[in-house]
Amino acid sequence: DTGGSLMAPARPLEGLIMLEVIGPETPAALSLAAGMCGRIAGDLGASVTRVIAKSCEPIDRASDIFLNSGKTCISVAQNQFEALTASLMAKADCTVVDAATLGGKKTNKEETVVVAMGMTAQTPTEGTEFTIEARSGLLDLVGDPQRQPLRLGGHQVAYAAGLAAYLAIVSALPRRIKGQPLSVLHLNLLDIAVWLNWKTLAVAARTGQAPTRKGPNSEWSALKCEDGYIAAVYRAKDWNALKAAFNDPRLDDPQIQTAKGRSENRSKVNELLSAVFQSFSRAQIHDLALSNKLPLGPVWGTEELRKSAHLVDRNFVTTIKSREGQFSVPTLPVKWSGQTFLPNERPPQTAEAMARQQKESAQ
Repeated sequence: DTGGSLMAPARPLEGLIMLEVIGPETPAALSLAAGMCGRIAGDLGASVTRVIAKSCEPIDRASDIFLNSGKTCISVAQNQFEALTASLMAKADCTVVDAATLGGKKTNKEETVVVAMGMTAQTPTEGTEFTIEARSGLLDLVGDPQRQPLRLGGHQVAYAAGLAAYLAIVSALPRRIKGQPLSVLHLNLLDIAVWLNWKTLAVAARTGQAPTRKGPNSEWSALKCEDGYIAAVYRAKDWNALKAAFNDPRLDDPQIQTAKGRSENRSKVNELLSAVFQSFSRAQIHDLALSNKLPLGPVWGTEELRKSAHLVDRNFVTTIKSREGQFSVPTLPVKWSGQTFLPNERPPQTAEAMARQQKESAQ
């Protein structure tokens, strides 16, 4: 009998002890990847401790709030780092660490799941998220070929690597539970980026030529409108509905009335659409798209997204507490039996406080 109250459902990783180790040579992208791995595990009930060398370059404040909510975070001086991480790794059920920091450090491979991350298989610490995107071909997919490549928005490759690290850990845990021997699991950002770019490999294998940036000649482009940009994504069968929605004679140009004609005159199509969109706001285009079943996507700002009725209904954004106040952050799209879990709030601890706790536990 719960006295009429509903008990919170058990989280699937409840009781699991996870450690994130961020050493002095850890690249920023791998720090973000480890943070995402631990954030997912923490939301699902794991007790996550993030140990970071004080000499490390801090991640930006927004990412710090998003990734480290619910974790015990410890910043450690270089002379304490090795001893403390070795002690905590010996007690953890699983550890995510960059390959350079792990180095030749001894781990109890038969009892602990360890994921070692690198930038590439050959060079664990060399490169950045930008150079990895370039090497994988991701940067050759978007933008104008007449301009220098631009890095992808956000930290898509780093966060995908964090998801991969999490999946590696939960895949290995059954072996640990059964007492089967474990080995260090390795992943690198370049492999993750190539996996994200799998369509390029498929197209190249089928046609013998990899897709590349087309800029203004791209089939789908972000075009200016009255108060911002619209992602003009539509299919051949949507063209007549697009013309009817905006009712502009410029779209009746004979050269672009067939799929072949639009393909051969892609730059002209985008130029005409941009001219038509200039008379409409993002909200107006959004309403027209919904009523005409057109896949046009307004480019919203973060505050507009936070207030979006669609995202509010899906609980896409949640509020978390920090010592600095309350912050709105995205809810991770991780569910268990249909239940979304929010991060537990745990106060950050100093290395001294952690050492004191360990001493008290030993006594």
